[in-house]
Amino acid sequence: MNSSPIVVLRSVSKTYRHGRDIIEVFSDISLEIHEGEFLYLTGPSGSGKTTLLSLIAALDSPNRGQILVSGVDIAHLSLTAAARYRCEQVGIVFQSYNLLPQLTALENVLLPMIPGHRFDRGRALDLLDAVGLGNRSNHRPPELSGGEQQRVAIARALANDPALVLADEPTGNLDEESAEKVMTLLLRSCRERGKTLLLATHDRNARHHGDRILELGRGSLNETRARGVLHSKRGSRTS
Repeated sequence: MNSSPIVVLRSVSKTYRHGRDIIEVFSDISLEIHEGEFLYLTGPSGSGKTTLLSLIAALDSPNRGQILVSGVDIAHLSLTAAARYRCEQVGIVFQSYNLLPQLTALENVLLPMIPGHRFDRGRALDLLDAVGLGNRSNHRPPELSGGEQQRVAIARALANDPALVLADEPTGNLDEESAEKVMTLLLRSCRERGKTLLLATHDRNARHHGDRILELGRGSLNETRARGVLHSKRGSRTS
């Protein structure tokens, strides 16, 4: 791959303390994600998929290792710097949508623009139109279906034109038909805009559309493709 990596993990380890016990999520994992790549992150429940996304989003910090995004180590940013990083460089799509119920769809998409003083109503309306909700912009989340709420969440994730989109089981709360529509929309929205996408999913059909498939399990990160396992060594670099 000729493009430069937008995300680089170097020997990243993460543990949690539970009472007197130390729980290891993963140990000494390394990874490179290139600009414009679509990666699917798989693994059983509890394997650390959400934790890994949280680390790359600077919502959490590793115990050891570096996490470089566009050449900057974001592993131990201050709260203010981490918020600025997410505002400027990362779009996040949550499984549970995380929309504010008291705000309209339009206001939810505008919300991420406020910290950067880039309040662009026209862009927000264009994004809602792109996800098929131009005529629902004044509806609040309780007035929308699950699939519609997730489409609003996709528009919100793209609001600040981030280089990197992180999606954590974005179709996990949807029925099969809605899940397929939302997944297609997310992929198309990111592909058309040249975004880098890291998506945690259990959807076996969706994973075939990825450039690479990563699997977390037993503390290690392995890379697979449809034709087999490329890397299965603890802490190996998947690039």
